Amino acid sequence: MNFFWTKNDFDAWTKEAGLSDDEDIYCLDINEAIVESYKIFKLEQKVLV
Repeated sequence: MNFFWTKNDFDAWTKEAGLSDDEDIYCLDINEAIVESYKIFKLEQKVLV
């Protein structure tokens, strides 16, 4: 997992990695990301409607 202080830091990282023009940089949609975050932080998962 990468953490960036600012959007400029993120933009610099993606440019350096050759990903700045990649529209599909995020491999999870928002619902999948939320489910995974509950697993990572060992939280009780809530049902999303």
